[in-house]
Amino acid sequence: MSNWLHVAGIVRIDNIRLAMVNQSKVDQVNALKDIFGQEKIDFRKDFKDVITKRFEENIPRGSEGTMKLTVLDYPVEEDWGKYDPKVNLSQGSLYWGDVIFSGDLRDEDNFRIISNWLNSIEIPEGCMVRNGVATIDDETSIHVVHWSSDDSRWIIS
Repeated sequence: MSNWLHVAGIVRIDNIRLAMVNQSKVDQVNALKDIFGQEKIDFRKDFKDVITKRFEENIPRGSEGTMKLTVLDYPVEEDWGKYDPKVNLSQGSLYWGDVIFSGDLRDEDNFRIISNWLNSIEIPEGCMVRNGVATIDDETSIHVVHWSSDDSRWIIS
């Protein structure tokens, strides 16, 4: 008989530095360079690429493959196109997007693999996990992993 972990979770990613309207243009440009390595970003491409790469590193696998991962971005306006702080300083949002993950991991019986994976993810400088939760069903019980702002890490409830 196979062991299975059934996993479903969501993580909210925020950005603090870019949302500060009173920042100087130089500070906002430097914030973009720190996070994305460039002065202008395309939210539809760059945010998804950077976050997806970070979450895909060491993603848990079962004998039949990995979990599925989706990154949703939420720019303030649909027609932002390129965000250039030299032009649109007032357009910024704390809420950048969500990472949704789910899957069935066959031949994996250690539910802690999910919290270990989440704690290993390096969130880009200037971004933060606002909150998140994952449920893990190991076919004997359901475990909940949630983001603890107080501890700045994922913990098992």
